[in-house]
Amino acid sequence: MNKLSIAGLLAIALATPALADDGESLEQATSRLRACAHSGSAGAPRDSLQVAVAAVRALCTPQLKRVRQISDQRINANHAGESEDKLAELRLRAWRKVDFDLALLVSRETGLQP
Repeated sequence: MNKLSIAGLLAIALATPALADDGESLEQATSRLRACAHSGSAGAPRDSLQVAVAAVRALCTPQLKRVRQISDQRINANHAGESEDKLAELRLRAWRKVDFDLALLVSRETGLQP
């Protein structure tokens, strides 16, 4: 289905077995985000990919925040002792990958191209 479009999210999930404080895994959070993005894409505007992605991001904000929170926790745990600048760079890189994968999923679901 759209598993290729969220390969980056799953790559983060496989990087470490750490769990979020409430026990929700990155895999679970990613699955919820994928489901939200999939259903959100069905009703997204077809004006442009940018507009469609913005609509899906707005709809899936809670899921996006949760994935980011768990991802940040994993990065912090895996890179303990690194400088804050390095951690910020790693978190930003991971978040950009999530954004890219979300846009790719929306593109595939809607048929819209950049």
